[in-house]
Amino acid sequence: MRPDLRLLLPIVLLPLMAGAAVPEAGRYACSFELHTSARADAYRLRFTPEIYAASWPRADLRDIVVVNANGEMVPFGAMPARSTAEPFKLERPLLPLPVSAEDDHRAIRVLANGAPGQPGFIVLPGADRPQIAKHPGRWLVDAGRQVRLRHIDLEVRPSDPDFELQLAVETSKDLQHWRSAVRSASVLSLINAEGGVQRLRIPMSKQAARYYRLRIVDGKPPWSRNKPPSVTLIGTTVPVEVPAEPLQSLTLQSEPVDAPARTFEYRLPALLPVESLQLVLPGTVGAANLQVSTRDPFSKPERWRVLASVTAIRARDRTSGEASFPPRRASYLRVRSDTALPQPPQLRVSWRPDVFVFLAQGAGPYRLLAGSRMARRGRYPVAAALGSLRRDRPPGWQPPFAAVGPRSQAAGPAALEPPFDWTRLLLWAVLVAGAVLVIAL
Repeated sequence: MRPDLRLLLPIVLLPLMAGAAVPEAGRYACSFELHTSARADAYRLRFTPEIYAASWPRADLRDIVVVNANGEMVPFGAMPARSTAEPFKLERPLLPLPVSAEDDHRAIRVLANGAPGQPGFIVLPGADRPQIAKHPGRWLVDAGRQVRLRHIDLEVRPSDPDFELQLAVETSKDLQHWRSAVRSASVLSLINAEGGVQRLRIPMSKQAARYYRLRIVDGKPPWSRNKPPSVTLIGTTVPVEVPAEPLQSLTLQSEPVDAPARTFEYRLPALLPVESLQLVLPGTVGAANLQVSTRDPFSKPERWRVLASVTAIRARDRTSGEASFPPRRASYLRVRSDTALPQPPQLRVSWRPDVFVFLAQGAGPYRLLAGSRMARRGRYPVAAALGSLRRDRPPGWQPPFAAVGPRSQAAGPAALEPPFDWTRLLLWAVLVAGAVLVIAL
C-alpha cells in the first residue's frame, strides 16, 4: 500500500512554523518607554547604563530597536558625528549696500533667527542706514548657512533694462572678515537687441561662506535700490560637526581586603565605552605605580588586556592619578599596584554615552526594545534621512531628545537563551519518515 505522504508534511514544516512571525516585543528581553515631549519628525536618544546593561554583550548594540505604538520597528541608528553635504539651492533678493564698505556695519542689522521652518535669511537693512545710492554698486546676499557655492545666477525680470557688467564677489563667514572669491566676472543681458543674449552665471570657487558681497567693477548699475535684483545660489551645504556628548562618570569600589594586597577588581554596571579613569589611593600612601586592565568577557580562559598605566602621587591631602585612552567597552577592570596597598584604591571611570536617532514613523508612544540573542537591527540610512530633514530647518538643527523611562520586561530571559536546535529534530524526523516509508514499501 502506498503511504500517504501528507502525513509527513507537518513534520517537515515544523521548523518553519516555529520560525513564523513573532511580535517584536517577543524577541527582546527588555522594554523601555520613550517620552517625547515635543512633536518632531525624529528624536535623539542618549544611551543610559540601563540600556547598555539590557543589550546582549555579543550583539555590539545591534539588538536594540525602537518600535511605535503598533509594535512596528522604525528607522533607528547611531547619530552621525557630522552632517552630510547636501545639494543647496536658494533664491534671494540682493540687499543694497552703502557706497563705502566702512558704512556696512551701520547699514546691516542681524536678527537672531530666521522664520521657523525657513532657511535663515537673517541679514536685514537697518532703518537708520546711511544714504544708499539710487543705483547701488554694492549688494549683499545671505545664504542662511555655511555653503560651498559652485555658481551664483542673476535673475532678470522682463522689465529690467539691458546691461553688461564686470562683477567682483567677496565672501565672509561672520560679516566682519571678507576675502576675495571672484576678481572679475562678466555678466550681461541683451534681450532687447536683435539676437538677444544672456550670460548671467558667476562661477564660484566652492570656498565655505555664508555671506556674499557683489561689487560692480565696471558698467552702469541697472537696478535701483527700491527694485533690487534676485540671485540664485547653487552649491552644497558645509557639513556641521555634532557637539560631543558630555562625559558621564561613576565611582567604583573594590571588594575590601583584610590584608595588604596588590590586585583589585572592579565591576561596572554594564559594558560601557570607558575612555578615561582616575585612581585615588589611600591617604597613607604617598605614591604608587598602577596598571589598569580590562577583561575580555568572551574569552576562555579569561584574558586581561592592559588599558592604561598610571603613576599616582600625593597632591595635598589626596593621592590620585588619571589616564585617558581611546573609548573601550569594558565591564570588568583590574588594578595592579607595584607595591602592596593597605586598602583598595578608589576607581572613577568616565565614558561618553552613545547617541542614536530614530524617525517618528507611526503613532507613539514609542518603546525601545533591547536584549536578544538572535534578533538584529537593520541598517537604516539614518544620515540621509537627517540630511533631508535639515534642508527645511535652520542651520545647526538637531532632533530633540527623547527621555528614557524605567526598564520593564518584554520577553524576559528567554530572549537571551540559545535557540532550539531544530536541525537535530528535523534530522530525526526525516530518519523516522524514511524508516516508515521503507516499512510501508
